[in-house]
Amino acid sequence: MSEFKKTLTLPKVALYGKSKRNAGGLELRIGFEGQGSGEKRDYITLQPVQDVPRISICGHIWNATRTDHACGGQCTDTIREFYGHIPKVQRILELWDVWHLNDMKGGTQAQLAVIDAYKLALADAVTGLTGADAVVNVDRLKKQFGVDYYKTACDVLKRAGLYVDRGYTYGNGWLIAVPPVEVIEELKSLFS
Repeated sequence: MSEFKKTLTLPKVALYGKSKRNAGGLELRIGFEGQGSGEKRDYITLQPVQDVPRISICGHIWNATRTDHACGGQCTDTIREFYGHIPKVQRILELWDVWHLNDMKGGTQAQLAVIDAYKLALADAVTGLTGADAVVNVDRLKKQFGVDYYKTACDVLKRAGLYVDRGYTYGNGWLIAVPPVEVIEELKSLFS
């Protein structure tokens, strides 16, 4: 696949109770690149794959003079807060959550499902929240209390009998999620 880079610019919104004249608008950037050097294995099948694009998405909300970002990078929570009412942005965010850095999966699909279930159960027990809000809050708690994510994930997987899945040891090299052609085409369309 040939390289693809595109920027989508959206209008200004009032940030944090400020007027629109204090905001500089949103830029969403996407790029598809080759998978880089070395062999990659599919995180579902563990079979070698070639020519799978790496999807990279980031967002930047500018200040009013467009000299600096009010926030930028992986600021999906802030983008949802201020631009989530726009259907096109909602769909980009949904795809972003699933496919951003699709070539950096630290576990197989089965391993990541066990870890996600653990995060949801922990979040429900600790925060009383459910779903995506719960996972986000577990990630914040992890940072706040200094939980060693990798060690915890390994322990959870060992208890589930999935620390080694079909010969792949969790965290032992990056796996890749192969995006369907329809996802690539939809992202291209959303950024047109």
